[in-house]
Amino acid sequence: MFEHLSYGSTYGNTALREVLVDYLNATRGLHIAKENVLITRGSQMGIWLSSQLLLKKNDVVVVGNTNYDSADATFLNQQARLIRVLVDKHGIVTDEIENLCKQQQIKAVYLTSHHHHPTTVTLCAQRRIHLLNLARQYNFAIIEDDYDYDFNYNHAPILPLASHDTNGNVIYIGSVCKTVAPVFRIGYLIASKEFVDEVAKLRGIVDRQGDALLELTFADFIKSGDLDRHIRKVMKIYKQRRDLFCKLLKDELGGFFQFETPKGGMAVWTKLNANYSWATISEVARKHKLEIGDWQRYDTAKLKHNYIRIGFAAYDEEEIHELINRLKKTINEIKID
Repeated sequence: MFEHLSYGSTYGNTALREVLVDYLNATRGLHIAKENVLITRGSQMGIWLSSQLLLKKNDVVVVGNTNYDSADATFLNQQARLIRVLVDKHGIVTDEIENLCKQQQIKAVYLTSHHHHPTTVTLCAQRRIHLLNLARQYNFAIIEDDYDYDFNYNHAPILPLASHDTNGNVIYIGSVCKTVAPVFRIGYLIASKEFVDEVAKLRGIVDRQGDALLELTFADFIKSGDLDRHIRKVMKIYKQRRDLFCKLLKDELGGFFQFETPKGGMAVWTKLNANYSWATISEVARKHKLEIGDWQRYDTAKLKHNYIRIGFAAYDEEEIHELINRLKKTINEIKID
């Protein structure tokens, strides 16, 4: 045990890296070795490390017209130039990316392919193939943030882009923070050995090493099968919560909100009736002890789409009923007759 209390590798705990190789190859269809794995303190760290190595001032990063705002902030902090393309029901529109490639050099494309953040849509198979071919042809990186791969209620998970990448263009980022609990800061970055080696050097400057004991614990947690058992258990619970939340939202407030029941993930992409604004809803909701949160972060592109992302997984049945009840009181107070 004492050897784990000293300095370790900037790549992360060796036992966890080896366990993740077997686990990700089996569950994500990857074809990786230990040399392709670097342990992080969550997905955000992987995004930041990637941006530091990939991007210089004014380099172009393509993102969706709705996108994970923390990723946007990370790229902008690196002084990259964001170009937004349409996201529809089939995911990010790769034809728009191809048109951009013909006009200028693209350094990277960032996407959440499995459940797009924030809309929850899944990138379809045809666009996945198209994007991989574009990356190979135009030599740009794909930063694939697979933040909630494990939560699928209607179908088996679709394998990530990284599982079909034969040219080393994909940087695959994931974590156990969403799967188990956000307090456990364990994530991973998967890429070519050369890229991982450079990331490890950079990581050593800002974070000498991760939490070796926590990483070792998670290696045992995965290897024992406890992670898979945990996923199967919470999948049933989250599906029940999703179904209840969506039913109540439709039955009680269907005239005010539009949404599609998500096939996976832990949130519902919800559109407010155009006669109302989230600013007003947020202000009035506080009277009923309901906090809407930072609703503006779901429209960083200023599209005025009137959508926000409402999570359901963290609430039990009683809390979901209470949430809908308070939201209904809020709507009734500002309802236009």
